Amino acid sequence: FLAPAQLQKGQLVDGIAAVIGDEIVLESDIEEQENYAKQQGAAATNKCDFFEGLLSNKFLIYHAKKDTLIEDRSKMIKENATQKYNQIIGQFPSEKAMLEAYKFRNSYEMKNAIEKIDIDNYYGQSKFARITDKTDVTPNEVTDFYNAYKYQLPEVKEEVILSQIVMYPKLTE
Repeated sequence: FLAPAQLQKGQLVDGIAAVIGDEIVLESDIEEQENYAKQQGAAATNKCDFFEGLLSNKFLIYHAKKDTLIEDRSKMIKENATQKYNQIIGQFPSEKAMLEAYKFRNSYEMKNAIEKIDIDNYYGQSKFARITDKTDVTPNEVTDFYNAYKYQLPEVKEEVILSQIVMYPKLTE
């Protein structure tokens, strides 16, 4: 975020990109995930593909957190975040250089981001594993099924709502 003195009149601070259940995806969350993925060596994709993958993952996470058969490992993941943070520091000449590369203001902020990403990944992967656990279908069979029955499947209309919060900070002298 920018300090209030750096904001210009009408400048967007942050925005809600999507809402899935009680999971809110902010514009800044997308940028953080994208920066993290790039730093981890992920192949560059266009923003739409990346956002679509993030939405799919958030959908799985939302349902996984409600699923009582998925074990809650949040505490263990939080403990591992410090170890992961220290491993990342080893790749840079200093902590300050690392924080600048990852675009974080301090170590606490970066550790929280690592925890959130890892917790979300755990829940997403666990739910995906539960869904596909006893599935014996190939991608070609899915494509054939869709092509055979696509006119019988219900059409789901898209709902898009665009919202924006604009703040005009009062500058003090």
